[in-house]
Amino acid sequence: MPSNPLATYLSLGTPYQPPEDWRRVPVDTAAYYGPAVPQAALNQLSGRTHSARTAGRLVVKVEDTLRLNPALDIPQLSLIALRNQEELLTLVSN
Repeated sequence: MPSNPLATYLSLGTPYQPPEDWRRVPVDTAAYYGPAVPQAALNQLSGRTHSARTAGRLVVKVEDTLRLNPALDIPQLSLIALRNQEELLTLVSN
């Protein structure tokens, strides 16, 4: 499992595939669908040690309970991974 929490989250999803009629159009390799079961992502993330700066984008604390960020708690959310040359920086959704 990746050590970066954003990469961990993406590893639980699948690469984006356009609808059948659009399959001739090249797809950016940074495009993904988020996990089909967002709770699985929370379980993976909460069991790992990550930097607060990065993990805070994915997991929030609500009434002493860790929860997946509401913006990511959507099954098969369409995402674009933004990176610099060294690391995965953030996720952008529609």
